[in-house]
Amino acid sequence: MNITRSIATAALLPLAVLTAGNANAFFGDFTQETDGISITSSNFNSATLLNEVKVVCPNAGWLLAQADATFQLDPTVIGSTVWIRYSITNDGANGIDSNHDRSLQAYVMESVHEVPGSIMRMDRCSAGEEVSYRFVAQRVSNADSTTAAFGARMHVQFFRREI
Repeated sequence: MNITRSIATAALLPLAVLTAGNANAFFGDFTQETDGISITSSNFNSATLLNEVKVVCPNAGWLLAQADATFQLDPTVIGSTVWIRYSITNDGANGIDSNHDRSLQAYVMESVHEVPGSIMRMDRCSAGEEVSYRFVAQRVSNADSTTAAFGARMHVQFFRREI
């Protein structure tokens, strides 16, 4: 066990030195919900808010936003395909951003089906610009109002140059 740990540490050392030398990524913010959030909205323009991170860009560069959750799909009728949609928006609104969204569809033969889902987006930003990222979701079809997201988390990181 000690040998494996030493080899792993030695293998990661050059990566850490290279990253520190470039100082490319130096800023980030993270938030995670501990409870489940019911996805109550079926409205594309007013989706359910799962999580939010607000950041201010220290310099001109790029923001990388990543979000994930475990989605509990509850069908309105057992034995049907449940469809939900989720997105990361960057305009402070709760609507789905159709350029940065994902769909989950699953045929649910039991009362509950859990599916992991993740998404990311990258945007340019100016020095001092405040950006509000929101992780949102909506029920599209055959999803009961008890459909939910668990452990919804979001991470935003700043890069001086595109990665």
